Amino acid sequence: MTDRRNLRKLRAVVTAQTLNNLLKLADMHGWGPNDVGRVIDKLVRDRMIYLHKRGGGYDETRKFDLRRHPENEPGTMAAGTAESDWRE
Repeated sequence: MTDRRNLRKLRAVVTAQTLNNLLKLADMHGWGPNDVGRVIDKLVRDRMIYLHKRGGGYDETRKFDLRRHPENEPGTMAAGTAESDWRE
């Protein structure tokens, strides 16, 4: 049986802190250090689900600034990114 996953290669330049956090998230899910792409995929998927449930979705006429989003305020946790979600 052929592998029918629709995958693309991606190269990303991130800070050392971001890489460390991606590796921690991969480890929390039981993935290895070569599976950082899966972590990125899961983060993007969770974010798009959140936006869809919120009713906004993607709108090209406005820019979505993550820095000013209410769920990114100190002391709050982003929807769909609870630690228990990473241990499915």
